[in-house]
Amino acid sequence: MRVALSALAITVVVSQTATGPPELFYGIGRCLAVVRDQALKEGEPLVVVGPGVQPVEAAAGPVRLSSEEVAPARPDTSEFNCWREFRAEPPAAMSELILSGSLQEEVVFAVRKQRRLLVIGGPPSRLSAADTERLVRTVSSSLPPPWRLQGLLAHAYRYRSADGHSAVELYLGRPTLKPTSASPPIEVITIRRHFIVDGRLLASEEYKRESGVEERVDTEAPQLTFENWSASETERTVAFLSSDNGRSWTRLSTNIGFEGLAWIAQALRARLPRTYDRYLYTFH
Repeated sequence: MRVALSALAITVVVSQTATGPPELFYGIGRCLAVVRDQALKEGEPLVVVGPGVQPVEAAAGPVRLSSEEVAPARPDTSEFNCWREFRAEPPAAMSELILSGSLQEEVVFAVRKQRRLLVIGGPPSRLSAADTERLVRTVSSSLPPPWRLQGLLAHAYRYRSADGHSAVELYLGRPTLKPTSASPPIEVITIRRHFIVDGRLLASEEYKRESGVEERVDTEAPQLTFENWSASETERTVAFLSSDNGRSWTRLSTNIGFEGLAWIAQALRARLPRTYDRYLYTFH
């Protein structure tokens, strides 16, 4: 959709100084890595989140130190072996989660279950044009002058939690278009992505995408259209979580490519500082 930004006067509520995220673990399916300076006990309750899947509760399985590693399972057997998944960079210890359902095959985060923990995740829903325009008007007072123009593109996606909390990613785009009838229609687009949790604008970031330019090694370059310009082929939002009952929030995301996997946490405040960053090279 295209939106106009005239005569807008809605105040944006900005969050207080955020605290760091609760202790995070990263994993692949049932395999959960435990790095140095982390501790995990068998049976501890966890909340596990993956892209596009509702958060689930799980329990930590037996924790095995890397010094106790056994020989990897042979590829011609059905034996499950977590060390094989992380053989490029083995962590200090590994726990095999007691986990069922679709998360068994996903790149996941896990966080200790605690009293003040809130988690928003699952598959996002695309907001209607009317709801998106209302959100654009809400953030308009925070936009720098180049963004207060007619004809911006806008997409918005909402994530919900079972207990009524919601997070919205609002994308605004200023495109440079190719000549009429050229395909794809967008040559390059400057994007501002806004993070709105429970009605509060907490953070935003600006970046560019360009048709025909790879965004990650060995990942097909995007061909940007009016429908897909906001959707990345590699970076995916996994969840939003708060360890202080909603006072501050952290965004969890993954970046999955042919050469490796990345797990990233960003505090939703000015400049979106990274508070957690893990990378795992993948063998082929």
